[in-house]
Order: sequence, then C-alpha cells, then structure tokens
Amino acid sequence: MKFQPAVSFPVFIDGKPATALVLEKSDHPVQIIFQVAFSNGFMDEFMLEDDGNVYGSGIAAIPYAKAIRFDIGYLAILDPGRFYYNFPETIDGLKTNVWVIEGDAENGEPVYKVYYFEFFRFALQRQQEHWRLFQPSREGKTPDGRLVEKISYLLDSLLKESR
Repeated sequence: MKFQPAVSFPVFIDGKPATALVLEKSDHPVQIIFQVAFSNGFMDEFMLEDDGNVYGSGIAAIPYAKAIRFDIGYLAILDPGRFYYNFPETIDGLKTNVWVIEGDAENGEPVYKVYYFEFFRFALQRQQEHWRLFQPSREGKTPDGRLVEKISYLLDSLLKESR
C-alpha cells in the first residue's frame, strides 16, 4: 500500500534532526516492509519483524533503523484513510513522537488512540462537548493530565479543520 501523501515524522539520525517519510508498506508472512525516505536524501526498505526489531538493507541503514524503531510499528496499524496525527513531545525527560490514531469503539463510534514509546497509552472519545478518557493504559498507569488536555485541544482544532 502506498501512503499518499507520505506519512512523515521527526527523527534524530546520529543526533541530528531529520524527517522520515514513509512511502509504502508491504505485508509479508513474517514481517512488514516499509519504504522510507529521509530528509537528508537516504532511502531504504526497512523490515519490521514480529518481535518489533527494525532492519534496513545494510550497514549504512543502521542509524536510520534506530531512528525509526519506536515509530514505524504504528504504521503497521495505521489506516491512512482515517485521521492520524503525530507530534514531538518530551515525556519523562525523553523526546518521543506522540501518535494519535483514529479507531473504532465496540459501538462503532470513533475513538482516538494515543501511542508513544512503542506502546498504547490511552484513548479519548468525544462525548457531547468534552473528551473523556475512554480506555486507560494496559499497565494501569493514569495518563499525564497535561498530555491528555493537550491532545484534547489538538483534536478539537484538527478535527474541526478536517470537516
């Protein structure tokens, strides 16, 4: 499946900021392969193995595979025809990309799932005029209220623009 437009997200390659642009996803029985271009001109195919490891096609791809390893798995579940958004954030003193990906609740209503540091963290669902925490983290941790509020405002703004 080609991503049109390409799905982009910020990365650091050997400590230098860059942008990864995921152009295409191919499913294979044991792994998923992504064609990824970077803002510095490097391009390669990266394999996402079932165990979550990411590999490029050679030694030159190692720093790039490391740069995308925490984000590329989200694209395996991403439906580019639905709402998604990512943004950089510092959480617990570490820089990460936060991904907000639209999905469906059991009743068919849209729910917005939040991921960062490789894992699902929580989901938000719109109820009348407010966003409510729909599904907390499986680890049982309460999400950071500041981040929940920030994502709620982002969703209000971005979903209004897309209508």
